[in-house]
Amino acid sequence: MRQISVKLPETLYRRKFFLSSELGESLNQYIIYSLTQQTSLPYYIKARSQEEIEQDRKEFHELIKNSPRLSQKALMQKLNKIRE
Repeated sequence: MRQISVKLPETLYRRKFFLSSELGESLNQYIIYSLTQQTSLPYYIKARSQEEIEQDRKEFHELIKNSPRLSQKALMQKLNKIRE
């Protein structure tokens, strides 16, 4: 694990120290948690219509039917293009 030195304003330090104490965690662990929350990409699930699902299914079956000799890499590239 890497170490960094950060200068915090006194009010921010006190606020983070208080919050970490309330949670029973070290200030270091709380700051790591906070940074992780801020830098993690959100994960969303997009609902798809039945028509979109059917269209994907048709395109997939056409791809398989018309591309029996594609390498796995080429097949994955085509699948990824369909998903876009």
